[in-house]
Amino acid sequence: MAPDLSASFNPDLIATNSDAASSALAEANAASAAAVAANSKITAQSAAWEAVPIRVVVIKCIADDTALTVADGKAYFTVPIELNGMNLVSVGAHVYTVSSSGLPTFQIHNLTDAQDMLSTLLTIDATEKDSKDAATPAVINTTYDDVATGDELRFDCDLAGTSTKGMEIRMGFSAP
Repeated sequence: MAPDLSASFNPDLIATNSDAASSALAEANAASAAAVAANSKITAQSAAWEAVPIRVVVIKCIADDTALTVADGKAYFTVPIELNGMNLVSVGAHVYTVSSSGLPTFQIHNLTDAQDMLSTLLTIDATEKDSKDAATPAVINTTYDDVATGDELRFDCDLAGTSTKGMEIRMGFSAP
């Protein structure tokens, strides 16, 4: 004999559960659409980065344990054929012993063109090792940012700070 289930049937519960299921389905669809949109933005940004490759050159100007002093020509770099016609698009600096006071300050000078490549100098804040967080970021002079094979770049220290040691310059180059 089959059990009598008619007494357990409640149409109000079915309607309530149906509404809850519909609401949950709508939320899941909205979350899925948001994820698709975010993925599209990431894909577009990745494509943009791949479309404009940046070649990075790091120049060790002063050994890590050598006191930094003010002078032009702390190091030199000759532009190779692989960077011919590219523009300087990013710069950075690093020291290995921080300045206890004063801002280590650097310039990149194109000797071949007799022009400074930075309109706002590259600085490292006191008690910091890297320019990435500088209060005043460096600005590349877009009139003099291009390089050609054989150009000689000179790295100058305009201010050493106090007790600073080491000096490293990073440059990013990209096609115009």
